[in-house]
Amino acid sequence: MTSTQHSKSRQSMHEPRSRSCCIKPFWRRLPFLGGTEGEAAAPTAADPLETPLARRLKTLLAQGRMNEAITEVEQALQGDLLNPDLNEQLHVLYMAQDDPHRTLAHGQQWIKALVQAGRHREALAGVNTLHGIDEDFEIEDGDIIPPIARLAMQDGARELAIGLVNGFDKRFPEHAELPTMYFLGARLLSEHWRQHDKAARMVRGIIAHYAGHPVAAEAEAYLVALEAVRRRLMK
Repeated sequence: MTSTQHSKSRQSMHEPRSRSCCIKPFWRRLPFLGGTEGEAAAPTAADPLETPLARRLKTLLAQGRMNEAITEVEQALQGDLLNPDLNEQLHVLYMAQDDPHRTLAHGQQWIKALVQAGRHREALAGVNTLHGIDEDFEIEDGDIIPPIARLAMQDGARELAIGLVNGFDKRFPEHAELPTMYFLGARLLSEHWRQHDKAARMVRGIIAHYAGHPVAAEAEAYLVALEAVRRRLMK
């Protein structure tokens, strides 16, 4: 592959999805309208349990009035800023408009809303989506990084976990979950880079300095496993 081809390929990886991939018709991608992607039929008679906002959005989207639909969701969010469903809908609408700037600007609030609602797997997928638009996207709220980083490790998404762990201690030196992030860093040293000795030293430091933190017990168990690995490698 030539350098020009490589550049074009890399650029295409970070372009937002085209609008055509999202609207078929668009209400099929709106969970709170009662539909699921690829399944929902066109709007029918009003459902008595459907919210007024859902009915307005269904009408606007059926008529192709995307900007007005976005305004409706933005206004609804003013009174419920971290509503995960409303934030999800707004994200999907921005993506449908191929608007990377508003998608990224809204991304911080979207990810925070998902994490605070306990929807960590959706938040992890969301971070991947935002990285696909801008590989330099960085979560600004230190409180929502640890649960996403833990899930990334659990799912084997180590490159993403590395990005979340790196620099956390400098950005949030007093954060209550700093020991957790150190522990994830030690795990990455062992599981990703195979630096078991260095990882063991780091885990011992966590146990010594953060004995009262919940992660200390997890670190002790991990140290036992690390020592077993080191013994096997020495044979």
